[in-house]
Amino acid sequence: MSDATDAASRPDDVIAALDAGIPAGWECDGGHSGACAAVPERFAESFAKWATGDIGVDLYIGYRVPPPGPTLYIDPPEAGPFGEVAGRIGNPVIDRPDGDEPLLRFVDLGSVHIGRARAVTLADGMRAAVETPAGAPLVAVGEVERRRIGLVAFALAESDLPLQVAFPLLMSNLVDALLPSGDGLLPSSTRLGQTLTL
Repeated sequence: MSDATDAASRPDDVIAALDAGIPAGWECDGGHSGACAAVPERFAESFAKWATGDIGVDLYIGYRVPPPGPTLYIDPPEAGPFGEVAGRIGNPVIDRPDGDEPLLRFVDLGSVHIGRARAVTLADGMRAAVETPAGAPLVAVGEVERRRIGLVAFALAESDLPLQVAFPLLMSNLVDALLPSGDGLLPSSTRLGQTLTL
C-alpha cells in the first residue's frame, strides 16, 4: 500500500477487488492479495459518482450491493429492485422451460442441479425465464424504473451450473438482455480453442 493508504487512514472494512475497474478513491497493494482500501480524502467524491451512475460502467453485477444501472443480481440475500426475498427453497427442480424464451437460446438446463435458492417474489416489470414447477423464479429478467435487471436466485457455488455447457451461454444471453443492443460484452461466436476473455 502507498503512504496514502496506511493503517491509520484506511477504514476497517478492506475489500478484495479485481485488478481492473477500481474506481478513483481506492488503492490496491498490487501484490497477490488484491487487497484494496478506500482513501478517505478521495473516496467520498468517487463513491458519489459511482452511486449516481456518473462513472462509465456498462454493467454492474451486485454481490450483496445494490449498484445503479443495468444490474445482474446473483443469490441476493434481501429485497431489491427485482422483488422481495423470503427465505430459501431447498433442492429446487427446474420446470420445463418455454421453448421461445430468448434467455434460453441454445441453453439446456435439463441436467442442472441446484442445492437451494432464494424464494423471490418478482417486482412488476420482471418475468421468470426459469422457474420451479410451483412457479418460483430461478432466473428472471426485466425492466424496473427504466433499469434493466437480471436475477439468478441461487448461488452459483450451490449448483452445478458453472460445470455445464449451459453456463457461458446463459450468462451471454443475460448480458445481451441487460445491455442495449450492440453493447454486449461477449462475441456471438468464437473459434474452437480460442481464448475468450470475460
